[in-house]
Amino acid sequence: MAAAYVTRPDGSRGRKWIYGRTRTEVAEKLAELSQRANAGAVIPTRTPTVWEYLDYWLREVAEPKLRPTTMAKYRSTVELYLRPGLGKRKLATLSVRHVQEFLNSRRAVGDSVPKLRMMREVLSSALGRAVREELVTRNVAQLTTLPEEHRARRTAWTASQARMFLTASRGDGAYVVFVLAMIYGLRRGEIAALKWENIDFSAGRIGVEATLIRVSGKLVRGPTKTRAGTRTLPLVSLARKSLHAQAVRQRDQRIDAGDDWDESGYVFTTRSGRPIEPRNLSRSFDRIVAAEALPKIVFHDLRRTAATLLKDLGVPARDAQMILGHANINVTLGIYSEVFDSSVVEALERMERALADDTDPGPEQEPTTGHN
Repeated sequence: MAAAYVTRPDGSRGRKWIYGRTRTEVAEKLAELSQRANAGAVIPTRTPTVWEYLDYWLREVAEPKLRPTTMAKYRSTVELYLRPGLGKRKLATLSVRHVQEFLNSRRAVGDSVPKLRMMREVLSSALGRAVREELVTRNVAQLTTLPEEHRARRTAWTASQARMFLTASRGDGAYVVFVLAMIYGLRRGEIAALKWENIDFSAGRIGVEATLIRVSGKLVRGPTKTRAGTRTLPLVSLARKSLHAQAVRQRDQRIDAGDDWDESGYVFTTRSGRPIEPRNLSRSFDRIVAAEALPKIVFHDLRRTAATLLKDLGVPARDAQMILGHANINVTLGIYSEVFDSSVVEALERMERALADDTDPGPEQEPTTGHN
């Protein structure tokens, strides 16, 4: 064995011990270590376990910059999967094979591909930081592979189905919520986070600037999912009328509640004025869908329905991207390209007419085989 003084990640100096089977092996390792130390590399004198590093990374790196919901998912992923599966291994000796076998074992017990992707994403983010801190030389999580994912095609309503739903929901307390989701494609949390200060009736604008989420048992008003999610949209007539009606409805609730009213400034509240639970918005939605025998979709598919209607109306993808708050135009184009509607049929019929000529044999007939 041998030892050399090195600079630790925290800036202090300490001895780094080296071990080997022979003097020659140790001498080679010592020469390599000395070269790295002389080049200014920071070198830990004690190799942390994967769990120790994940704990540090969550606390000091991830938490200060991530949204509360994302942070909650990351913590859950570390505690439920990464810590039990890989936590005891030394960070410096974690290999591609270790991570691949871990992911394969999780798949074998029934974990979905999206769940595996989350595990790899969290581990890769932490290892990427470890590379920058010179604790490891490569991000082994990035070198693993996941099974192919066969994702079911998401559904959306047609314009007539959307109108049928809005007509049926007109007497429901969540009608305004449905209008905003259908017209603007607002996310459930974005609707729940709206405050009256975000509604400018005189200028005819509605500002989407936050989302309401439940984190560790508490409702938290945080930033939108992405920067593109923060947007200002024109207040069209139906939305304006619906929001005016909501203001009157909330005024009556405030009077009925009296001293029990808790003024929060939110557009949508409980009977006592507190912000609503975003998940509760889906209850009325599911009930009306079932009562009207409409194609079953989830509340979030109203956002997809909005995108589909924009496409059918000929709205350019760039404009739809801004309305929907997509961070990436490819997401918008992906929805646009999946929609099989009358415009596709019309386009192909126009193609057929363009290729047709006077030699067209006419209506297709059943082919004959020549056999009786």
